[in-house]
Amino acid sequence: MRLLGIALFAVSLAVMAGYFISEDPGFVVIGYGGKVVRMTFALFILIAILLTALLYVLSRLFAGIFGIKRRWGQWLKVRGLRRAHHSLARGILASAKGDFPGAERLFRRGAKEGVQPEAHYLAAANVAQEMNASARRDKYLQLAHDAEPSVGVALDIKRAECLLESDELDRAETLINSLEKTEVGNASILELRAKLLGRVGDMRTLLDLIPDLRRNRVVPFDEIDLLERNCVIAIIDDKHGSVDALRDAWGELPRPIRQLTPVLVRYVRRLCAFEVFDEAEALVRSRLESIWDSSLAGLYGEIDCDPPTRQLSQADTWAISHKDDPDLLLTRARLTVRAGLWVQAEDHLKCLLKNGPTPLLYHLQANVAEAVGEGEIAADLRKDGLALATNGNSVATGTSAKRTAII
Repeated sequence: MRLLGIALFAVSLAVMAGYFISEDPGFVVIGYGGKVVRMTFALFILIAILLTALLYVLSRLFAGIFGIKRRWGQWLKVRGLRRAHHSLARGILASAKGDFPGAERLFRRGAKEGVQPEAHYLAAANVAQEMNASARRDKYLQLAHDAEPSVGVALDIKRAECLLESDELDRAETLINSLEKTEVGNASILELRAKLLGRVGDMRTLLDLIPDLRRNRVVPFDEIDLLERNCVIAIIDDKHGSVDALRDAWGELPRPIRQLTPVLVRYVRRLCAFEVFDEAEALVRSRLESIWDSSLAGLYGEIDCDPPTRQLSQADTWAISHKDDPDLLLTRARLTVRAGLWVQAEDHLKCLLKNGPTPLLYHLQANVAEAVGEGEIAADLRKDGLALATNGNSVATGTSAKRTAII
């Protein structure tokens, strides 16, 4: 439709021009250097149109010739970008398949294309780290920094991660210290500091860092809680030279942390290792009287206070309201064995055996059998307990059944 309109306009213009020319064609006279050129006005217009068209064609031709270099450069740039992306994609796939040497070659090739070489060098550093090639890893990281200095912090963080993975803890600590001075509050650097402290075993400093880790959401909350608990347990398990040093370490812990059951269990076991049984018993008893916990009820029977009848009386009192607690029943069985109350011990063990034998139950049964003069059965029970502990099943169930019948 547009072409038809242009054609109609051209025809109309030609008809009008022909009409005027037929009435009065006119003349154009051009004089130059003593010479005169005379032509009709129509011929002059035609020549002018042809010259204009020729100049236009020549200008486009020269523009195309002079633009070849620019278009060539653009083509090379697009080609390099495609090759770089292709090398990066193939390198990632090769790395995922475990072909680290092949991935490294592809990343190096992509870096040579000059399109974001820092990304290719960083990827090459990752695969060099996987191959434990620390020298090449550092070289690639330095090349990435030279290619794009603005990403220096990100590269330093990556270098610190690699140093930690390679157990180069001294270099990692130096680099992390430097990063902390310039990047205050950076979550990635906080995570690096936490990993470093965990690797060197500085649990006290790591425990002090946990509020910052939690505030900056460096790791999920459940993992932070687990890390906090593990730090406290490690501090309690530290080689304290005396019970006073152990008490001091316990007193320095925040009260909410001391209320955690796994932490209290570990502290009580450490007190028992120092044979401070009365203090351990008082801690467990106080907690159970305020908040019942089956694991603490089971731990209560492991505390070797003297006389055991005092603990047994307390356990029997708890049994009034927690008679179905298997851990409390085990504690009562242990305490009756220690107290030499063989009939009560046999009753408790009979109830416990309904849920299947365990190495501990075999051990308690053997103690009872030995105490009542059944030495042969006691020896068999100890063998059964050892077999169950090492093989995961009982190899002499007849002994257990025989003993159960005697009970």
